[in-house]
Amino acid sequence: MIGSILHRIAAARPRFAATAIAFVLVSTNVLANLEGDQWLFRLDTQTYRFKREGNVRGTPLVCLPEIAQKLGLKFEYNPREFEFLLINTKTSNSLRARSYSNNVILNLKKGKDRERLVVQLSRSPEFVGDKLCVPIEFGDRAIKPLFNSKIPDTPVYVTDERRLSSIKVIIDPGHGGNDIGASSHLHNEEQIVLNFAKDLKKALEKKGVGTLLTRDRSIFTTLSERARMANQSPAKLFLSIHVNAQDTDSNLSGFELYILSLVGDDAAGRAAVAREQQMIPNDLPEGFEKAAADLRAGANFESSLKWAETIRGAVKPFIPPSSSRPIRMAPFYVLYAAQMPAVLLELGYIKQLEDMNRILAPDSRSKIIESLAKSIAKKLQVESASP
Repeated sequence: MIGSILHRIAAARPRFAATAIAFVLVSTNVLANLEGDQWLFRLDTQTYRFKREGNVRGTPLVCLPEIAQKLGLKFEYNPREFEFLLINTKTSNSLRARSYSNNVILNLKKGKDRERLVVQLSRSPEFVGDKLCVPIEFGDRAIKPLFNSKIPDTPVYVTDERRLSSIKVIIDPGHGGNDIGASSHLHNEEQIVLNFAKDLKKALEKKGVGTLLTRDRSIFTTLSERARMANQSPAKLFLSIHVNAQDTDSNLSGFELYILSLVGDDAAGRAAVAREQQMIPNDLPEGFEKAAADLRAGANFESSLKWAETIRGAVKPFIPPSSSRPIRMAPFYVLYAAQMPAVLLELGYIKQLEDMNRILAPDSRSKIIESLAKSIAKKLQVESASP
């Protein structure tokens, strides 16, 4: 069946057929070892390191016994009920969940009273060997409340059909919450890109462009949740915004753009994917459904490239490109999972003073945002006028 679908697509759209077919052939084995083996969890002023487990790259797993041991929590597991319990004996806060459900029940102490609430994970806990493991958003949504007794922030989805139908651009501020992304002694990525995304949203909406943020505050949102938010709308562009880390070459500066490729051999692109922890997960649906997702990504390739060129033209007068090749290809998960043309923009390098001045200084920042909004709105207008 897949072979016949590929044949029909090749006949109908030869310009991207080769790319789409290559997506199907290699996507299940791509970049299996790029993720790294550490998860950093920040609690108050301390940072804890946990080993990532399992073979799920889009949603890394960490194991509960290690979490309990390092954080001083009491961990119990009832194999008959497939239920586990975590207790903070110092605060009397606890949580329980079942290994087949993605719901976590929190029991928090509020003065003399107690509050019971249910939070959702992106996936249910699962065993890796004999160890019960959970997805990394468990840190923000389940562990932190055991210590601070606060109700955790969780993503909010738009349910108003009229509002959804008006959305033309999805802006995705990278990272969030406990995941601060790249950082320097002055700044962190998650806050820089959140503020930039909010301002870009305002500028676009002044031009009549319906816009949705995948997060509007400092909250951890998984890659699959970001894609789900985007895909509920008829948006024409998914724009993910980041700033670059600077681990090796202190002279690196400037912006970079990425579009999706599962087959390109771009070392810088692969490094960026690993740095941003955005590997394609291998737990996507198999068979026809998986092939259809790959083909859809291939079908968006040309449109994504045109959008990247538009964004390059808007940013270049104010931020120089990092190299002679500012548009790169890489297998970022959010670009793969978005059902519309998608571009990832690295605004600059967080430890490069000139880049940060351009992005954060009010005058230059407003010029960048206005140029982006104007270019995006103009391209949408041209597209809507085309037959």
